[in-house]
This record gives sequence, C-alpha cells and structure tokens, in this order.
Amino acid sequence: MQQAWQQGDTATLQVTLHRLRGVLSMVGAPALAERLWALEQDTDAAALATGVDAVRDYLQRLQADAAQ
Repeated sequence: MQQAWQQGDTATLQVTLHRLRGVLSMVGAPALAERLWALEQDTDAAALATGVDAVRDYLQRLQADAAQ
C-alpha cells in the first residue's frame, strides 16, 4: 500500500478500500465502513492511504482484543 501511495496509484488504493469496506461491514463496523466509502470516492492518494491506515489500526485493535 505504501508503494501505491508513493506512486499516486489511486486505482489500487480505491480497490483496496472497497475490499476493506466489505470486510468491515461483515465484522460489524458500519461507521468505519461508511467513512471508507467517502474516502473511496476521493482521488487523492494521501487521503486514500489514510483510509487504509484507519482500517489497519482498527483490525489491529480487534486482534489485540481477541488475544486478551
């Protein structure tokens, strides 16, 4: 993802956000999925990368909670 962001590859970032949004909808995180939908519409690579980072952080928190 970092390479896609650095190269300004918005298409790759948008596809990634779309897929992540589907996962978030399945795990019961509709607010984050909605936020990603808005970011997915953006064409700025930095904004798209922010969305990917937000999902990564959320999934890491879920993993940490599950490990406890």
